[in-house]
Parts: sequence; structure tokens; C-alpha cells
Amino acid sequence: MLLADVRGTALSMQYQIKMAQNQRGMGLLEAVLIGVLISVLMVVFMGRILNLSLAVEREAMQQTVINLNSALNIEALTLIVQNNQEAIAAWEGENPMKLLNPPPIQYKGSFPEADARKQTPGSWFFDEGQSMLIYRINNIEQFAGGRAIPERVRFRVEAVFNDYNNDGIKSADERYSGLRLKALDQYQWLSKIDAPG
Repeated sequence: MLLADVRGTALSMQYQIKMAQNQRGMGLLEAVLIGVLISVLMVVFMGRILNLSLAVEREAMQQTVINLNSALNIEALTLIVQNNQEAIAAWEGENPMKLLNPPPIQYKGSFPEADARKQTPGSWFFDEGQSMLIYRINNIEQFAGGRAIPERVRFRVEAVFNDYNNDGIKSADERYSGLRLKALDQYQWLSKIDAPG
């Protein structure tokens, strides 16, 4: 019986040693597989982050243009009700960000002679010298059009009138009917990216 106990104890110790060796660490193959798996997950994750960044910029820019046009429409309607045609005409080339309170956080201000190269990518600013609201693009690889180096899109407030004679020039008998933010450059986002989920 003593011999059986010794053999049982010896087998138990061998089993425990074998288990301890297996728990000590993973082999080279397992380490490589885990490394590859982590790399693939990182690539997928970074792609999602880039797509999300592009979607956020595109939507923020488009929403700002929509908000500015809405504010300009409200201003124009107010002036039309007051029969103030001169005030509508005075908005031509003005800074529409004056109508948003508060302006978007991406708006950096109004400058006498704005240099787009000095503005942060992904920001709005107004060039007083050229009477233009400018958006500097951040994700330039997914954007086409606009002005290059640095990539940007220019907008100007335009007074809209009823052009009865279709000559494109406001006559004395033609009345202003609104205000709009007109893009001076053709542009497009190169890919439509939907939010993940």
C-alpha cells in the first residue's frame, strides 16, 4: 500500500508539473496568431475611425450651410415684411455668421484679409476683403473641387430677386425675394459614408 501511495503521488506530481509547463506561457504559434489577430482588428478599427471622421466633417459642413441658409431666409422674410428692400441688398457679401448665435465652434472669426493657409483644417472663417465665407477642408483625400492649396470652399451671401425679364440684373421694378448662401466653387465629397452600426 505504501508503494501504491508513492506511485500515485509520483503520477500526481508529474501531472502537476506538466500542467504547470502548459500554463507557463504560450508557444510561438499562439503568439503569432494573437499578433496577427490584433493587427487585423487594429486595421479595421482605424478604418472605422477614419470613416467616422470623414462623416462627421461632411455632416458638420453641410449642416452649417443649411443653418446659415435658414438664418438668411428668416432675416430676408423679416426684412420683406418690413418692406425694407435696401436692407436685403445690404446683406450682399456680408458675413452670415452674424446671424448665428452662437456661431459653430469651427468658426474662427472674421479677418480683413484672411489667409487660408493660416487657418485650422476643418474650420470656417470670413474674408472681409473678398466678402467670402470660407470652409477649409480637413479630409482632403475624400474631397473634390473647391480651391486647392489649401483645400477650401468659398461661399458668398447673395440677395435673390424676382428676375422678370430674365437678364440676371436687378431692375428698379424687380423686388428682392430672399437671401441665400451661394457656393462659389463646385465641390463634392468623394464617398458617401454612413454611420457605423
